[in-house]
Amino acid sequence: MGWGGFPYELVDLYSPTEPGSCVHGVQVDSNGVWRVSRRGCELHSVKILVQGSSGLFDVMTGTGRSLFRQPSCFTGSWPVGCFAEEGLIMVVHCGTPPSVQVSFRETDDRIV
Repeated sequence: MGWGGFPYELVDLYSPTEPGSCVHGVQVDSNGVWRVSRRGCELHSVKILVQGSSGLFDVMTGTGRSLFRQPSCFTGSWPVGCFAEEGLIMVVHCGTPPSVQVSFRETDDRIV
């Protein structure tokens, strides 16, 4: 089937930090299940740049706990500021996928 009951395999995305910062930023614009961090981190903000059709956009921890969920993907920006244990996973499952940007902070600038 796929990951977590979704028809997609888990895909790792790697993003370097901004110079002199511990903040990472990742942008996706297609359906899928994306692991953007493999270790504990702080989900800083979620921004939907281009809206998608109805479906599901979910940001969850590596353990599957939902941190931010949108059943309809309208544009906007949300400061979140919560901890994600064991990594950070984004799920995009929409008729027309949105363009979504997530920023998060790890404790240092290593890419694991």
